Parts: sequence; C-alpha cells; structure tokens
Amino acid sequence: MRARALLLYKLKALRDRRHDLDTKGPILSTQKRNWLRDKWIKDGADLIALLDPRPPSPMIPENLDTELLSHIVETHSLQFALESLTQLPDMKEALDLYGNATPEQATDWISNALT
Repeated sequence: MRARALLLYKLKALRDRRHDLDTKGPILSTQKRNWLRDKWIKDGADLIALLDPRPPSPMIPENLDTELLSHIVETHSLQFALESLTQLPDMKEALDLYGNATPEQATDWISNALT
C-alpha cells in the first residue's frame, strides 16, 4: 500500500513542479527556479526507484503492486497522470541521481507498471 501511495504522491509532485517550471519559471527568481528544478529531478529519481523491481536500497520494504495500481488508475481516471511516467527515461539528471538505471531499463520498468 505504501509503495502505491508514494508513487501517486511523487507523480503528482513531479507533474505539479513541471507545470510550475513551465508556467511560472520565467517570473521566478533564479534561486526559486533552481530549487524547483532540483525537486523535480529528485521526484523523477524517486519514481524511477519505486519502479525498479530490484532496487539496491529499497525506500520501503514492499514491491509495487502494478495490478492494484492499474485498478486505482482506472477507478479514478488517472491515465493522464501516468503519461508523465513515460518521460522518466528522458530525464537524464533523474537517472543519474538514482544511479542504478539506464533509459532502456526505466522504459522497461514503466512498461511493466502500465500493463
């Protein structure tokens, strides 16, 4: 249960921060914009870690139940949010921060989570 909740929370944070960077970024101070960007990267790295079926240092002692996650997504019409997951393999800094995944591995993990 905690892995699903954390994944949804991190996914929301990733989307919110990306939206803020895209819409408010030009008017934010450099310090605030950099802080927001760093948080966005950390959210991406955390999502990659949650999707990793064999993380080197599990954040929580439970695997992600993808069947239940799919059920939650369907029940609450959250398909639009999961589209953000498909951007993770392109987040080089998030992959570097996580340090245990290539873009190809992240793509595979996302594919497994969405099926």
